[in-house]
Amino acid sequence: MQRFEKCVQCGFRYVTEKARQNYIAEGLPGNPQICLHCLSVRTGKVMNVHGNLVFPDEVETSNKQKFIPKTVIEGCRPCMKKRGLL
Repeated sequence: MQRFEKCVQCGFRYVTEKARQNYIAEGLPGNPQICLHCLSVRTGKVMNVHGNLVFPDEVETSNKQKFIPKTVIEGCRPCMKKRGLL
């Protein structure tokens, strides 16, 4: 079983092998000691489906999370049909 060390920035996530690979790919100096989440915050990038950090505009539209604001649609599908929203 692998032992992962904790992230030095947030303190509760772990530095995984994928985080180490992305740290080296970003060309950051030093030993990789931060988790993938903190690395994405530091670089301003997001994670794609393969676990690699990419710029937000490079993520395929199918990989993006579908975000629908609560103010646009409220209630479940049957409720929306009753209200005439569908």
